[in-house]
Amino acid sequence: MTAIEINEQLVEQLGRGDTVAPREELKAQVLALLTTLDDQGDAVANLAGEERVDAFLEAIGDALESLLAAAAPLIEYGGCDGQEAVIRALAQVTSEISREPSHENAYYLVTARLLWSTTAFALAFDATDFLPRLLRLTARSAFRNVDELLIDDSSARHLEAYGRSADVAFESHRLWLAAMSLLTERYPLLAREQQLERALAEADLIFALHTDGVGAGIRGTYSHGAHREGHAEQRLRARVRTRDGREQLVRFFGIRDAELEARLAELHEGFPRQRELFFGQIRLFPGDD
Repeated sequence: MTAIEINEQLVEQLGRGDTVAPREELKAQVLALLTTLDDQGDAVANLAGEERVDAFLEAIGDALESLLAAAAPLIEYGGCDGQEAVIRALAQVTSEISREPSHENAYYLVTARLLWSTTAFALAFDATDFLPRLLRLTARSAFRNVDELLIDDSSARHLEAYGRSADVAFESHRLWLAAMSLLTERYPLLAREQQLERALAEADLIFALHTDGVGAGIRGTYSHGAHREGHAEQRLRARVRTRDGREQLVRFFGIRDAELEARLAELHEGFPRQRELFFGQIRLFPGDD
């Protein structure tokens, strides 16, 4: 089946109250992706260079899109069990990072793409309860030999495959999502006025805030999503001011409710100001001076 057909089938199953078959389909898509990655063999060893990266992504593109096509309905309609299934799928892919050191760059690319994309869908669906579940995802670098929260892992943001440029990595995720037939065929409202892309920018901003605040403890994380005309800040500001959104953000950041706005604003002010056109002129809570 194509990604569009997988997505359509899972939505129908969930609509009938079947929560088992969609979760089983997601498992099948995880296996299909990992098998496709294995089939790449030594071609992905120390993946670097535009041509090699493009060829790699072309080879695994269908499998990657099919997994996302199976994950999105479970995030939107699958409730707690559905979201947990997606987290387990991400954990399975993440666990591959430490399996073969020479393939680490390729697996970080795949894992980061899925992490940013699934979170963008969750935020676009207002499924903010997906965020605290991400705190269970850890990566163990074969080179650093330490466990680290995936959302705070610099190797996931500054992908080696893209020369450790967070700008290039983010734009690669964004362009991939925008070009997917799955988006235009199955989620036209999210394609309209770039709603999913704006949710992706919000995900990038939220991850960077977490890294600076309670994650790796290194201040000054660069967020390309925060540079995109303030859309990410606008979305996060609105989310903080809804009851469920605020509750889940408090859990995600580990901040007391009464301190949430002040702490997030402080972290946002500490971001590197590298593009004054967008960044530095945008405040997270501009009306709270």
